[in-house]
Amino acid sequence: MIRRSVPALALVLVSCGDDPERIPSTCVDCGYITGSGTVATGGSGGGGGEAASGSGATDGEAVTLTGQVLLLDDVDFDSGPLFPDPTAIRVEGQSGASVVGSWDGVEPFSIDDVAGGPEVWLLSTPPMNGFALPTLVPLDTTMPNMAGVVTANVPVVSQDVIDTVLSLLSVPVFRNEEAAQIVLLIEDSDGAPLAGVTVTARAAEVVAYGASGSFSDIATETDSSGLVLVANVPATTWPGSLVGVTLSGTLDRGADVRVVSGGVTRGEIGP
Repeated sequence: MIRRSVPALALVLVSCGDDPERIPSTCVDCGYITGSGTVATGGSGGGGGEAASGSGATDGEAVTLTGQVLLLDDVDFDSGPLFPDPTAIRVEGQSGASVVGSWDGVEPFSIDDVAGGPEVWLLSTPPMNGFALPTLVPLDTTMPNMAGVVTANVPVVSQDVIDTVLSLLSVPVFRNEEAAQIVLLIEDSDGAPLAGVTVTARAAEVVAYGASGSFSDIATETDSSGLVLVANVPATTWPGSLVGVTLSGTLDRGADVRVVSGGVTRGEIGP
């Protein structure tokens, strides 16, 4: 889970756009039923603890989760093509234990007994030694259809994109395969990207900000993209651990972000 002092950190929700080859990670205008999933549930940004499995599993009835896996393959980290490779999916179950499924690269996955709640964590794990990284996201599963089904696209993040961003910093950084990467979109109260926010994470090797379509470790605050990459933070295997981040400037708050070893956490922080 991600703990926060005030709401909220959430999975990206964007419109479908005009390019049929690039699908948003949650496509709310394409017949999908999910809302935004919070990634923050209390705390002050101290981090350092283990994340409890099943933390989002108590808000509603169990649901069936179905959808597709997308490859986030650009520095905007918000859309991409269908991921062609088989992918293991692990998500918090209603009982508190994990439930699992798989994506075959073609047909939508379907997983029963998924927790019903606004903060249900899902980990997509692509093949080892492939071109994508395990990716952890929160889902809001509180709005199933009449059949109890929630449909959502879930992402895996391109390894090349993360590695390229890190290699182009003023002091190039190598991705630590045992650590985690955090990609955050900082938002205002209307859900728009928020400029002027400084993100501090004591556990990180480096913090880089979106800058004119790329990322910069020289920048000291978010630009109009609202994007931040918090790189090489210590992490444990599923269900993961918590990393504390502090925001200041145009948004002041703390949050504890859930991460897994070798993976990428993708989410949003707002007021």
